[in-house]
Amino acid sequence: MGSSSTFSWPYFYQYPPYFTRQPVKETADRQSSLWGSLILAYCKHHKLYVLSPSEDIPLWVNKDINRRLAPEAAVSFLDDLVAAGSALWLDGGAKLLNALSLSTLCMWESCRAAGSALWLDGGAKPLKASSALWLDGGAKARCLVLWRRLPDVAAAIASWAASYGMADSVMLLDELAAGPEVAGTELEGLHREVLLRALQLLEAQGKVKLFKGATPEEEGVKFL
Repeated sequence: MGSSSTFSWPYFYQYPPYFTRQPVKETADRQSSLWGSLILAYCKHHKLYVLSPSEDIPLWVNKDINRRLAPEAAVSFLDDLVAAGSALWLDGGAKLLNALSLSTLCMWESCRAAGSALWLDGGAKPLKASSALWLDGGAKARCLVLWRRLPDVAAAIASWAASYGMADSVMLLDELAAGPEVAGTELEGLHREVLLRALQLLEAQGKVKLFKGATPEEEGVKFL
């Protein structure tokens, strides 16, 4: 979903040197901070949640000065946002692991239960040495940008539920992001991963109960 209003680009976007990763740490840190702020502002303005470091969008490509931010630099700036809690790599989801014996192909959960792997939320997943290998190489191709903090999204969901008297009601996650009940509200159009993580915060607070279905489309939430 895009915005009809014109996005206001920051001053540095018109300077070619900012499209090249700077070698001096102090300058590089400043550059990353500027790009991080731009990424968040751009995504918020256009209501974008998922970015690819290699896609052809104005954020990465300034045709006026004939400059393009290299995908490696975009990954670096997104990594800094991830470290700050403002983004998540979606490529870090459930991954298949291949046992080194090659005689047994196991899903990640069985490997984790056996102590052969350890999952962390987002980013790289550390594995015990010689226990398993990533089959996909862990490439960072899709990043979820949290231009709105998850606690703020959770608070908005709780406020909406209270305003509409949703106590003891059950809704599908798809309905909570795109159903008629949320049309015209700040919940409309929420990315599924943002919605799910915000609901998990509310579940930890005892305000909702998440439930799974046979398919992702059947996953839902009960408001308590």
